[in-house]
Order: sequence, then C-alpha cells, then structure tokens
Amino acid sequence: MSAVLVCAVSLAAQKLGVFQDLDRILSNTRMALAPKSASESIVFVAIDASSLDAVGTWPWSRGVHASILDNLTNAGAADVFFDIDFDFPSDTDGDRAFIDALDRAGGTTYLAAFVQPSSISNSDVRHYNLPLAAFAERSWPALVNVITDEQGLVRNYPLGDVIDGQFIPSAGSLIAGHFVEAKHNVEIDFSIRPQSFQVISAIDVIERRFPDALFEGRSVIVGASAIELGDQYAVPVHGVVPGPLVHALAAETLRYGLNPRWLMAEILTIVLFILLCFLHIRLKHSPVAFVVAIVAILLVVEACAFGLFRQSSLLVPSAMLYPSLIAFGLWRLATLLTKSRWDERKTSAKFTNTRRLLEQVFDDSTDAFVIIDEEGQIIRHSRSAEQLFGVDGAGRLAIPAGLHRHVMAEMLSDVRTAAPLIHSMAINLNGHMRSIEFSIARSHFEVPISQNADANVAIIATLMVRDVTETKQQERQIAYLSNHDELTGALRRSTFLAFLKLRLEVGEPVAVFALNLQRFRTINVVLGRNVGDAVLTEMSNRLNSLDEWFSATTRLDADNFAIFTEKPVDADVIDKLTAMIVDCIRAPYRVAGTNGQLDVRIGYTVVTEDDETTADMALEQAVEALETAKSTFAATSTHDPALSKKQSRFRAIERAMADALANREFHVLYQPQYSMTNGRLTGAEALVRWKSPSFGPVFPDEFIPITESTGFIVELGRWVLQEAAKDALLMPPDTSMAVNVSGVQLMHAEVISDVLATLKATGLPPSRLCLEITESVFLTSIEPIIEIMHDLRFPGVKWALDDFGTGYSSMAYLSRMPLDKIKLDKAFIMDLGRDPKSRTILHTVGELCRGLGVTFLCEGVETAEHVRILKSENCAEMQGYFFGKPMPIDDLLKLPTFVSPLLASRQ
Repeated sequence: MSAVLVCAVSLAAQKLGVFQDLDRILSNTRMALAPKSASESIVFVAIDASSLDAVGTWPWSRGVHASILDNLTNAGAADVFFDIDFDFPSDTDGDRAFIDALDRAGGTTYLAAFVQPSSISNSDVRHYNLPLAAFAERSWPALVNVITDEQGLVRNYPLGDVIDGQFIPSAGSLIAGHFVEAKHNVEIDFSIRPQSFQVISAIDVIERRFPDALFEGRSVIVGASAIELGDQYAVPVHGVVPGPLVHALAAETLRYGLNPRWLMAEILTIVLFILLCFLHIRLKHSPVAFVVAIVAILLVVEACAFGLFRQSSLLVPSAMLYPSLIAFGLWRLATLLTKSRWDERKTSAKFTNTRRLLEQVFDDSTDAFVIIDEEGQIIRHSRSAEQLFGVDGAGRLAIPAGLHRHVMAEMLSDVRTAAPLIHSMAINLNGHMRSIEFSIARSHFEVPISQNADANVAIIATLMVRDVTETKQQERQIAYLSNHDELTGALRRSTFLAFLKLRLEVGEPVAVFALNLQRFRTINVVLGRNVGDAVLTEMSNRLNSLDEWFSATTRLDADNFAIFTEKPVDADVIDKLTAMIVDCIRAPYRVAGTNGQLDVRIGYTVVTEDDETTADMALEQAVEALETAKSTFAATSTHDPALSKKQSRFRAIERAMADALANREFHVLYQPQYSMTNGRLTGAEALVRWKSPSFGPVFPDEFIPITESTGFIVELGRWVLQEAAKDALLMPPDTSMAVNVSGVQLMHAEVISDVLATLKATGLPPSRLCLEITESVFLTSIEPIIEIMHDLRFPGVKWALDDFGTGYSSMAYLSRMPLDKIKLDKAFIMDLGRDPKSRTILHTVGELCRGLGVTFLCEGVETAEHVRILKSENCAEMQGYFFGKPMPIDDLLKLPTFVSPLLASRQ
C-alpha cells in the first residue's frame, strides 16, 4: 500500500512540474557527458569583429551581402541562409546588387523573417519583420524567432509560425529539409558541440580566401558572431552562443532525428513501483543494505538514462525517483526501527529459552562436561561426568589428578589455537584402564564488581571428555584389516608398497619377488574352497617364518603373492633365496586330514643402490618377470628391461588403439603401380598409416602385429577396405585397387560378407578389387583360407600373394590358390646390381609366374637401373619410390596415367 501511495504522489508531482528544474539539471548533465560532433553539412559564415573592422560600420551595404552570396553560389553551396534583417531598404546600388545576386543564386537563399511583440503593454498585436518585396520574390522566408524559458535559456525551437495567413518554416527546418506545417516546438540536442561546426570569417568569404570544397554541397548560415552585434543567446550545457549557431544546432537536431524526447512519466512510475516492491520484499531487515540498495538503484537508473539518451536521444525524467526513494526509505527505516524493538524483546525471551535448553543439553549429554575456574574449583559438571568419574567421600567429582593438572596447565598457557585441540589419555577408573579423548575450551567472562566500576575478566575452562575405549578397539581392528588380508593375514598391496618404499630409501640393493601358486585352483576344485583357504593361510605363514632375509608376505590377488629382501643382495645370493622360497612352498600341506601340494613360479627384479626405480615400478617389474616365467613355463624369470620396455609400449599402443579409429587417427595412403609393357598406370596399393596424438607416427610393422594379436585387425581391415573402395572410384576405370588382408581376417567368419557389402555399398566392380595376402597365412590351416579365396574369386575379386620369397610358401599350395598376381618382396630388388644371386632369383620367380599364368609384380623399384633390369627379366608390373611414395588419394590422382619406364623420373 505504501508503494502505491508513493507512486501516486510522485506521478502527480511530476505532472504539476514540481521536479522540472531537477530534470533539466539531470538532462543537461547527460548531454554534457555525451558530446557529439556536428556533421560537415553546415558551414557558419561569421560576421565577427575582424569582418566588422575590415568592412566598416554596421549595417553593411547590401552590395557586401551580394558579394558574399555570389562567392558562396560560385563555390557550390547547396543553400544559403542570411540571419540578417532585410526588411528595410539600404543604398540603391547595394540593394540592386543583392537583387542580382539573388537571381544568380536561383532560389536557394533563405532570408530572415521574425515576429516582434507589440511595444504597447497588454497588447496582443504582433509586428512582422519580413524581407523587402524585391528580396522576398527571389528567396524563401525563414522564421528566426527563438524561444527562451523562464530561466532565459533557449531549450526549444519552433518548426515555424503563421505570418499574414501564410505558414513560414523556421530556418532550422529549411536547412534540415524538415518541411512540416506545424507550429509546435522541438527540443534542441545540446550534446552537439557548437565548436564542432565549420566556421569561416565573413571577410574571408568576401575576399574569397577559401577553397571551393569548403562550401560545395553544404548549407551555409551567414550571421553575426560579434558580441557588439548582440545576437547572442544563453543555452544549456554550452553557455552563451551566437544566434546563427542556435539555428545550426536546431538544423542538425532535425536533420538526423536527434531531437530529445521525454519518456512518459507513467512508464517511470511503473518502474518506481517495481523498485519499491523489490526493496520492500528483499530488504526487510537490514537498514544499511536498504540505504546501499537505494543508492545503487539511483546510480543504475542514471546510467540507464544516460545510455538511452546517448543511443536514442530519449530523456528520462528520473528526478521523481530521488524524493520518492528517499521518502520510501525513511518510511522503511522507521518501520524497521519499530520492528527491531519488538525483535529485541523476542530475542531476550529466546535467549532465556536457549539458556534453559543448553542447560538441559549439558546435563543430558553422553559426553562428560566439567567447568573449572582459575582456582581449580569445579563450578559445574554434567550427570554423565559424575557417571564416568564418580565422586569422592565429600561428594565432589573425582577427576583423575593427571587430567586435572592438564586442564590447569592449558588454562594458564599463553598458547592460543583456532579451535580446541583433542587430546588422548589412558586413565585408571575403578581398577580398569580406559581410553578417553578430551578437549579444553577456555572462555572469558565478565564479573561485575559494582555499578560504576569496570567488571573484572575471569577465565574458565570447559572440559569435554569422551570414553573411546570401545571405539579404539574397533579402530585397531579396522586398521589391521586395512593393512592385512583378512583370510591369510598377509599384507595388502598398498602396505607392501609403503614398506618397500622405506626399504628402497635405505640405498641398498633390494630384490623383489612376485609369486604365482601352481595347482592351487586344482586344490580348490577337488578338495573344496575351505581346504584351499587353509592351504593359502599356511603357505603365507610359512613365508613369514622364513629366514630373516625376507619381508612380511603380501597377497596381491587370489593366488599371487610378493615379498622383498630386508638385507642387501647380490647376484650370488639370488639363486639361494629363490630356492628357499620354492622349497618352502613345495613342502606338502596337511590340512583337515588331507594332503595337498603346491608348486610356484617366480619372477623377480633387483633394484640397485643407484637405481631410481620406485616401489610401484619395482613391483611391476617383478610381476612382468612373473608373466614371462608363466608364458615360457619356467620356474623363475628375472626382469628384462628391454623386454619390459617393449611390453609397456605394446600395452600402451594397445590402449591407445581402442579409440584411434573412432578419432580418425588412421588414414590411408596409396602407392601407384605401373605396367612395364606400356607404362600405363594399372592400379595402386592401399597402405594404412597411424598418427597417434600420444606416440606420433606409429609404423605398420609395429601396430599391425598388435592389431592381429588383439583381433582389432578385423575392424581396422574393414575400415581400410571401405576407404580404399570409395577412393578407387576416383581413379581411372581400367585401374585396380590392392588391399592387404591379414590371415586373422581370413579366419574370421564375416570376411566374405564384409567384402561383398563394401562392393555393394560403393558400387566398385569386383574385378577392380585385388586382395593381397602374405605368406604368413601358410602357418595356419590353409584349407579354409583357400576356400574363402575361391568364394570371393567367384564374383570377380582378384588375389595377390604379397612379399613373396620371405615367408613359408609351399609350391603345392601355390598351385591350388586362385592367385592373379605374385609380388616379389622388395628385398630382392634392392640387391640387384650388387648380388648376382638376386638376379637369378628374379629370373626364377618370373619363370614361375609365367608358368602359373599369373602377373609378376616387383616391389621396391627405386632406380632407373632397377627398371632396366626388370624390363629385361620380363617383369609385368612395378611398384616403388621410383614411381611414387605412398601418398594421399588427391596426390595419386595428379600422377600421369602413362609413363615411359626407362625415361621416368621420381614422382
């Protein structure tokens, strides 16, 4: 209700003009803070003191004005406005000259017309000053009256007035091209700086001391700026300016639509109502926040008002907000003061209730509370304290002497902490040792002496005691289980690593052993899990009872354990220690009336004193050695750094490969193949490459075996086949695309469907696809592979045997395989010209291909000498760096489709 009342009163006051002066001050400030420069469309020809001195006594002969008009017309001025009185005749020659000048100007001249009030008091009669008829016939009248407010300032500007029944537009309207027959006024935008207009002295125009470009296409105002001529007006922001500049400011305002417009007070009243509601709802209880919010709101409103004026020349009548917010704030502060008094009474009652509640909590708490003064006297204690400590013969609380001394020492200590420290202590209560935790909190309170004297400050200590005997027992049990295996009592991995870290810090050679129990699972299955658990426990106890060489046993997982040496080791003692472990574990186990026996495989590593191996690394090395022992069926195995590095990289590449295909880290390159007979491009071989963000470029001879061992080669091969088939369609239609197929892919059930689906999806003719296999397929069962080759040969897919001569080729299988091409390995080509045997092998393979009726292709062709020798040995096709390295498909398409083999240069 209060917000509505404040808004209604503020709106009424705004309508009555109560805030008008403050609004004007605020609007002037905004204009001053947002200065604009005038456009270059108006030039002011100033009749200044130097012009008066040069020409002579004012008023000038009309011949002078004629000279000004002619010079401006000749300079290309768009129009000229004379803010000079032309309603009386001058000298005849001068008037004649001005008439001629007006004729030459061709109707682009505006002459001043103005209205003068009657000099007779209380008369409504107005006198008009109009140009002489001879002048008026050749020009346009322009109203030059300006309006001053009650403060004598020019703020508004008329659009025109009716004189003798005819509407005369104002000078500013004519210059701006704002032709509206309306008698209302518009506000001038005084953010436009008068000094930004182009000004030239009249004498310079008379004597033609100006460049024509100054006036070309511009509007020109000719008028007085000399103070002695009296044509000066007071305006907001800029003080006193010449009358012609008032018309220039008005013209700029009208031409560019900059005339300031006042925002409706009703809109601001709605904003005021919203702000008052916000203050009333969100800031109910904080007077300081309320005042800060009002100041912040006024600053934000003024910032917004400034922004609105700068962007759209909109004036916000924000003055009404100041008294409104202040009045509302005073009312709210008075309300808050009244409410605070009521709250004070409620707080007093609440304090009383809280004190009673705290006393009840104090007495009923399960923790023991004791309050002791500086003299060591017990002021008060809780019931639980009496239950814990008991009372002496005098009925006083029987606090143990050691605990009492601790409290007094803490009370008198100069050491201060942010929070009370928790202490632990074992005490004897009634013949039983109990573990307690306690804290001591010091407090200061005033003790009044008399009504006028200052109060003394006393210190008390609040002792809080908790019996944690059972909790400590549980914690010890939990701590044991967190560090030890629950079944065997062996250490856990984390504890083992912590102890090993300490051992390595000594700087002595340490041996770390990783053990894997053999036949343990058989005992579990045959004799039962209970027997297996008992065997594990006994085995762990045996290891713990070994020679003092060894640390406590650690269980890594189900049947894997680890230990390390507690003494320095060397190469001579390792075998002895290993034998001790083996003998210990292999000894028969008599458990639950049943005999059992275990065997063990051991992997170990030795960390020397100058080694930087960490505990985690040492255990990992021992486990890697154990894996080697298991894979080679050896009883023991030591850590091999080279093998470990290779295994680590193998695993890292395997992990990185999981997302490499999805992340498009693989790409396909193509190496061209040319015919030896006619030099025609016969096809290309698709070669997959991998650029890993982690490892950089990874060579195929490293990642392909990994893909084959993990089975990822099936997915990768399918993707390469699809990419190569799509790119093959971009090549000439008489060329083929060779794609390598792994033996692992050929043993996969979906290899036939993958190839046929790719051909169907891409539209590549089967005859243009050549699948290449290596001789390594002969290491597997060859019969299913030959069957798959025939199944794919039926629709037209071709087959090639790659890297021939380096594997396990069998002549019997060669005759049965549906081969179309044999590719001789590049190793034989590289030795041509150096090793005569290579040429013999080349000739033999060529004869073999001719006998089998298959195409003979040689890889690794790098020199013109290679080409010459291969041509003499009837090689059918060639592939190698001589014709082009593996390249992207775009580069392959730029290669020539025909090349003379003997004349070709490197591509």
